[in-house]
This record gives sequence, structure tokens and C-alpha cells, in this order.
Amino acid sequence: MSKREVTRILGNPSYRRLAADGSEDWEYRRTNIVGETSVVVVTFYEDRVVRTDSYSSEDWERRRSDPSYPQYPSYPRYPNYPSQPRYDEHEQNESFEDFLRAVERQTFTKDKILFIRDAARRNVFTVAQAARLLNQFTWDKEKLQVLEAVGPRLRDGHNAYKLIEYFTFSDAKDKARRILGLSR
Repeated sequence: MSKREVTRILGNPSYRRLAADGSEDWEYRRTNIVGETSVVVVTFYEDRVVRTDSYSSEDWERRRSDPSYPQYPSYPRYPNYPSQPRYDEHEQNESFEDFLRAVERQTFTKDKILFIRDAARRNVFTVAQAARLLNQFTWDKEKLQVLEAVGPRLRDGHNAYKLIEYFTFSDAKDKARRILGLSR
């Protein structure tokens, strides 16, 4: 799950923390009608959720202040830490080329966009691959629809800014920035 999807579900976090290992914690605090506060902590690594924890407010404060309280390391090399899947670049490039040919075989623009949306539900893309998909379309409106599908599924989201140049008009560029989480 991406940061954008978490924000859509939980809203903006109450607090954010960055760790030296590159992970980021988003802390959400909610108080119910009887005054009990709960804390939900969502941990991201490379812009993807790798862990969620929920606590009562008292348990959370105890966890943070007591060094003997069990800690769960967020260091990526820790054996239980979910690692990024390894990709065989040659195999992935070949697979993407097959996918791109299948997109090109679609007769109508609407069908191409639906085909890409369906594929994006189960696949990840590089920024270079997303750019090649955007090049299949002429109009900014169509490109934005494609970007909405593949934007949250980028493996190298740190390069997402490069996709902005594929849009013609400033309004579309602004929408693309919002889709990619580069602006609000």
C-alpha cells in the first residue's frame, strides 16, 4: 500500500518520524466518544507500507519511554523485515515489452486505458516504463488516466518527477504532480 492510499484511508498523520534506515513512521491519534485515545503507527519503507501497529495511548507512551519494553526494529537488514522483491531485469523488460505490444493491439483509446488499469492492479512499473505508457497517448486527459493507474505502482517513485514533462499543459502538469504526490 502506498502513502497516497494510506492518506486516502486514514487522512493526514498526527505525527511523522524518519529513521536513519530510511523508514518513515506515520502516527495517527484518535479519541473516541468516552475519551480513550488509540494510536496507530504505519511504517513505510521505500514509500510502501511494511508494518502497522496499534496501541492504546497509555501502552504507546510506555512503549516509547521504557527501554525494557519490547521494540520492533525497523532496520531493513533485520531478518523479519520485508525485503523488496528481487527483479530479474531481463525477464522484466521482456515481460514489459509483451505488455506494451498488447496495449498497442487494443483498437480504441478507452480499451488501452482499461487494459493498463487492469494490469496496474497486479504489477509494478518503473518510471521509464510509465513514460513509455504515457507516450502511447496524445492527449493530457488520457495520460492523466494512465498516470492514475500506474502512479501508485511505481517501483522507483523517487524518479516520479520525470513524468511531469510528458504533459503539455500546466493544468495537466499540476494534476500529474498531485497524482504522484509531488504537491497537494
